[in-house]
Amino acid sequence: MPNILCPQRIPCCKFNKFAPRPSIISGAPTDPCLGVDYSFVFEAVGGTPPYTWSVALGNLPDGLTLTETGLLEGTPTVSGIFIFTIRLEDGACEVRGASYTVDVEMCEADIEIPGVLEEGGVPGGIVGEGGDTEIVIEE
Repeated sequence: MPNILCPQRIPCCKFNKFAPRPSIISGAPTDPCLGVDYSFVFEAVGGTPPYTWSVALGNLPDGLTLTETGLLEGTPTVSGIFIFTIRLEDGACEVRGASYTVDVEMCEADIEIPGVLEEGGVPGGIVGEGGDTEIVIEE
């Protein structure tokens, strides 16, 4: 079984035995919020540019994609915990991989209601309730 981080390929890479191997330096992606635009950039140093990024194992959250330049972007459409391995390959065919876990869930949002705190508006306190939602105005 071929290694998922270094599949067999036609030799086309530039070999430089003196170049340092690439390292992924960006850290773990932040947890995205369900239904909210998201972007995260994977970064690397060392090795021989250009770098090519891909998903080696697992699945990205539905609605997110990873570009070859290392941009993880999109709008998550399903909540849940997603585990995946990112593959980094440099121009000399040196490969690195890293595994990540992201948790997609609903996030709190700040909502502005124009005019509520203006003159004649509600000075603060509970404005309304409904179901599981409570709207609180704070000064």
